[in-house]
Amino acid sequence: MLAQSGVRWLIVLAGVNDIGTAPATRPAQKRVAEDLIAAYEQIVVRAHAHDIRVYGGTLTPFGGNIPYDDAPGHREGARQTVNDWIRTGGRFDAVIDFDRAARDPAAPRRLLAELDLGDRLHLNPAGHRALADAVPAGLLTA
Repeated sequence: MLAQSGVRWLIVLAGVNDIGTAPATRPAQKRVAEDLIAAYEQIVVRAHAHDIRVYGGTLTPFGGNIPYDDAPGHREGARQTVNDWIRTGGRFDAVIDFDRAARDPAAPRRLLAELDLGDRLHLNPAGHRALADAVPAGLLTA
């Protein structure tokens, strides 16, 4: 991205797989959340050094997905930690709340059924459309 000329904006949506594949223990999930936040910090600093505006996308829910959704909720806790930091950390130029766009309001740990590809982790075409619609058009203008 940094070597590409003409880049003006960057939307960062990354980390669900990091959370879902790390061990479902409190220490491992604490570490993965800290590592994700540190990586986001590096992305922001490097992009800003090239005058690229960086928008943080919150992580979408994965409740009900086997194996990502662990019974004690350690992975959900890591997702919430990361999303809280994205929303309130003040590092991004703006926040795009993909979590809010994709989650089921009646069961916020889960994707809306009509947006779910069927595995409770991946979005179907309507889900991707919902994420696209969550991006305020004004963020991508000069």
